[in-house]
Amino acid sequence: MFKKNLEKIKQVLEGTNFKTEEEKSRYENKLNEKIKSGEKLSQSEMSYIQRTNPIMYMRIKRVQMQREMLERKLKQCKSKKEVAEAHNQAISMIHEKDPDKQLLVSAYNNVTKEFKNTREYRSLPLDIKDKKNGKISREKEQQKELFNNFSKLFFKKGL
Repeated sequence: MFKKNLEKIKQVLEGTNFKTEEEKSRYENKLNEKIKSGEKLSQSEMSYIQRTNPIMYMRIKRVQMQREMLERKLKQCKSKKEVAEAHNQAISMIHEKDPDKQLLVSAYNNVTKEFKNTREYRSLPLDIKDKKNGKISREKEQQKELFNNFSKLFFKKGL
């Protein structure tokens, strides 16, 4: 009885209060799928990994940090072309012999996919040149319109 109580206390402290081994297995499988797909892990998921597998935690922590760095970089991009370049650069920086190469690629692909689904990304021009050209052409259009309106007004009144 003492042993059972001790085990329950340990589970509560560790946050692994699974009723059955099957529940624990399902949770770990779900966690592994999330890691392999490059998704962002919650704080509780990271804590669970830290308690149950400290070596894996360090590897996943590194991947999550790299993922967050790319996420910040994508938010600073000024065009869709820059987003693609930032993604490609991040992937090209992964060393060929990195044991976590596949995890990093999945994380980079996932964060880029998530960013491309945002309104922020959709509002970006294809290229910075497009943004500048669009701004210049809008200004020219406005100037033409003002000139035409002024001309109509000027010639209508016979000035």
